[in-house]
Amino acid sequence: MQLTKQINDEILTSIKQDFKQKELNLKDLISEVQSDAEFSKNSIEMDIARVRAQMWDGQGIFKNSLRYRLYELDLLIKRNSPLEFYLKDLIDNLSNIGEIDKIEYDRVDSILKKITQDKYKGFVTDIQAIIKKIFKTV
Repeated sequence: MQLTKQINDEILTSIKQDFKQKELNLKDLISEVQSDAEFSKNSIEMDIARVRAQMWDGQGIFKNSLRYRLYELDLLIKRNSPLEFYLKDLIDNLSNIGEIDKIEYDRVDSILKKITQDKYKGFVTDIQAIIKKIFKTV
């Protein structure tokens, strides 16, 4: 009888450990799926922002495309993605804008403050010079 109880206890302990391990594996899998879903969501949002910016560019309304470029750039910064192409694109966009107001200036400036990598300092400096030049004071 004692042997049967001991065997049952060992089996029960083994099953509990197995369930705990499966629970941990499941939590890891759920976390991975959530991460992948967030990445996909951000990718879709970036694609939409890019398309909207290009639509405004196509109409020659570069000021409207600025908002979508900044949104896209913000998502890229959060993902630690390469920024060179997007910073060059932003420079081109800003060069086509005649002037920006305080709100737009602050939006660009706040995005630039998020860029901390040394390899982008030249782009940041160029963009800061452009926005200072086109900033319209009332």
